[in-house]
Amino acid sequence: MLRRVFLCLFLVFWGGLGFSADIALDHALALIEEGRTTLDPSALDAARVEVARLTQASPSNATYVYELARVDFYIVDSDTARHEKKPASEALELAIGEAQRAIALDGKFAEAHSLLGDLYGVKISLGGAFTGARYGPKIISENKIAEGLNPNSAVVCASLGRQYLLTPKIFGGDQEKALEYFRKATQLAPSNDENFVWLGIGLRKHGDAPGAEKAFQMALQLNPRSVFAKDSRAAK
Repeated sequence: MLRRVFLCLFLVFWGGLGFSADIALDHALALIEEGRTTLDPSALDAARVEVARLTQASPSNATYVYELARVDFYIVDSDTARHEKKPASEALELAIGEAQRAIALDGKFAEAHSLLGDLYGVKISLGGAFTGARYGPKIISENKIAEGLNPNSAVVCASLGRQYLLTPKIFGGDQEKALEYFRKATQLAPSNDENFVWLGIGLRKHGDAPGAEKAFQMALQLNPRSVFAKDSRAAK
């Protein structure tokens, strides 16, 4: 009884100081943050090793499996940036399987559905002429489920923004809707630099160069080392 009371007081004390009870996950998330900021292969590999260790220890933990899928998603970005298509495709298949597994563990995990939708989008970009017809409807389906589960998630809104931005107009693409979702994502998570990058990409595609520059500057203010923000700002 005393031990149980002590444990409760311990958790309340550390929670009050802002510490997570899952210290191992916090460490893994810090590694993911470094990897996604730099897209450095060694940093991403270190993050993957750490998160894989968590999933091996707790294979039924949907959050751990989701974070593993996130790491592999960033590995796809890193491989693609270095024009390594085969490793990118292999990492993508891993990420898709992991996102599907996270959903199997927790069907109400909105962000996992959004991530799977994003991964299907990458599948189209890396695939041939027929991948759009196969995976486009899957993107819409996953994002619809995600929005139904949690419409006020920044992750969900950003994924919906990408769906509308990257889909051809003839198949439902809509720049105005994309910008609406990106703006909502930045409002829901104002410290997330990636959402501002996507807002900048959307504004530039919409013809608003000053607005795009402002969004890119905000992203770099939040994360000055972000390779994604720097490369996106420099792109034309």
